[in-house]
Amino acid sequence: MATDPITALIEVAGVFVNPHGPTTTFRTPPWAVFAVEGVVKRVLDLTDAHIVAELDTSVAELSGDWRFSQQRYLDGEGPIPPTQLLGKAAYESDRAQGIRYFSAKNLGHGLGFAIFPDRLTTVEASYLEVFDPHGFIKQRLP
Repeated sequence: MATDPITALIEVAGVFVNPHGPTTTFRTPPWAVFAVEGVVKRVLDLTDAHIVAELDTSVAELSGDWRFSQQRYLDGEGPIPPTQLLGKAAYESDRAQGIRYFSAKNLGHGLGFAIFPDRLTTVEASYLEVFDPHGFIKQRLP
């Protein structure tokens, strides 16, 4: 998820477009952008400089190109990329329901959220729901 539709689209396109390669047309299923309302109470906020320092990381590391490290990891030639290790640790700690971070593709303009849907609980009144004032799309987590 992202704080605005432009950041959401830029982030998704960034997965499919190689900035160092030729421009290509790619076939994908349709994309949809929709607003979400909700409450997520336990968020690891990587936009907070104190938390980033405490985790011994940096905005550069968190927003850097992860593809090379990911491929080395998948080929058995390197460690898991730091961003994925951090996400895995946040999830496995069972303390976070999501992560807030600076958009790597819209740096300086947008924020992203990685939400762990199975961590949202009615006990804590945490939820995400598609905003649809007409009631056509009724989707809610949990």
